Amino acid sequence: MVATMTPREHHDLAAEEASWRVWIDAVCADLGVASDAVDVSAIHELSRIVAHGVARPLAPVSTFLLGVAVGQGMDRDAALACIAAHATPVVD
Repeated sequence: MVATMTPREHHDLAAEEASWRVWIDAVCADLGVASDAVDVSAIHELSRIVAHGVARPLAPVSTFLLGVAVGQGMDRDAALACIAAHATPVVD
């Protein structure tokens, strides 16, 4: 008999996210960026919206554009909303 396992059966998302934070903190330190400015959940949500609303290959492009907009002084939430609006199909 072969045991079957769901892909996430033994997945510890909290531990994985903690390891992401270590990586994010290290990269931010080297870049001179405040690591508390990195909202992983918001970035993942934006990626999901663009991947499903436009095209999967544009998900990383959307997060790059978010970073550029915020780096140029745009409010993060306004930039998120603007990019997400472009990923939502327009209904006439």
